[in-house]
Amino acid sequence: MINVSQETERNIDYQITQQDIINWEKTHGNIQSGSFVIANTGWSRYWNDPKKFIGLDENKVRHFPGWGKEAAQYLHEKGVRGLGIDTASIDAGNNNNFDAHNIFLKANKYLVENINIGTEHSNTLPEVGATVFVLPIPIENCSEAPARIIAYT
Repeated sequence: MINVSQETERNIDYQITQQDIINWEKTHGNIQSGSFVIANTGWSRYWNDPKKFIGLDENKVRHFPGWGKEAAQYLHEKGVRGLGIDTASIDAGNNNNFDAHNIFLKANKYLVENINIGTEHSNTLPEVGATVFVLPIPIENCSEAPARIIAYT
């Protein structure tokens, strides 16, 4: 779990960078192939405030943080199996190119959005070392599904 909540307090449209990941790796070690990487943007604090969570402005542009293109590409090249985030989309709300989506979905990897990390859970999920189970509801002919996410530490 990569915590960028301080950056998102300063910039609600923050896109996680490759340098954020490299800085995280300096402290926690290299991200291993097959990993599931979650971004903790701090956005779970708006979980019960849909207007703030989606961040729609007067021009109907969404504002919330997400994975940047070079960060997604870096993780894809490291062999990361999936990306998670505590916002409504893997990509920042104002990113209409959906760069992280394109990189991971074209590689047949998975994405998990709307993870309610919450402040009450953020201290129980370690930054490295948890086993995460993503259990989607099997819905046929659908591109998305609700899922229960369980972490074992």
